Amino acid sequence: MNINLNKITNGFKKIPPTIESKRKLVLFLIFILLMGYASYQWYRYVYKFGWSEEKKQAYINSQAKMATFDEDKFNQVIQEISNRNLNGQKKIENIPNIFKLK
Repeated sequence: MNINLNKITNGFKKIPPTIESKRKLVLFLIFILLMGYASYQWYRYVYKFGWSEEKKQAYINSQAKMATFDEDKFNQVIQEISNRNLNGQKKIENIPNIFKLK
């Protein structure tokens, strides 16, 4: 299989000279436009976000359903913590000699 490079390079010679001479400028302008658009999108999504009142209320309602407070379980945990605290403050008496040393 032979690849003729003359055909490929002749294809590039068909580009009009005005575009060829300003190719770097055109690519730079495209790059600047893309960066500007990306910066605008970033700014809009980070700083200028906005929800309608209906969307805000729907979000608040969905979060309220997920977060329920079980007061009985909370009181049980507090009671257990206080029991542990009291057990930790007791004096240690009659520790068995686990190594059977005299």
